[in-house]
Amino acid sequence: MSLGNTGPGFHDVGSYQMSGIPWTSGSIATTTTPQRIGFPRVTKFIRVFSRSGENRIGFSVNGVNGTPTTNYYRIPSGSVQEFSLRVNEMYIRADASTGEVDIMAGLTNIARQMTGFLTGSTAFTGSSPGSGWIGVG
Repeated sequence: MSLGNTGPGFHDVGSYQMSGIPWTSGSIATTTTPQRIGFPRVTKFIRVFSRSGENRIGFSVNGVNGTPTTNYYRIPSGSVQEFSLRVNEMYIRADASTGEVDIMAGLTNIARQMTGFLTGSTAFTGSSPGSGWIGVG
């Protein structure tokens, strides 16, 4: 009996071992208003180059804004940071007034719908991804 599973899922190890499919977006102007960066597939890694200004990345609007806790990562001006993360979106904003970033990601062949919605509103329980991740915001 077929279960209708026709593609790789969120926990498919082989998808993360292969080289990533390239995805880039350059010269993204940042302000203190969070911007959602959506990826067409689940990421293997994300590389962020802060061209100007100190910028924040996070995985929810509240997280990147630091409300109620600081669930974001600061990237100083002129530096590059790489993260091995399996997500389908992230949020970015300037730490102060304005900034600019370039983003490069390696994508897997896993459909973005295979990830859950990241939230820090409740404690994570169970094995389903995306429900209540502490530290997201």
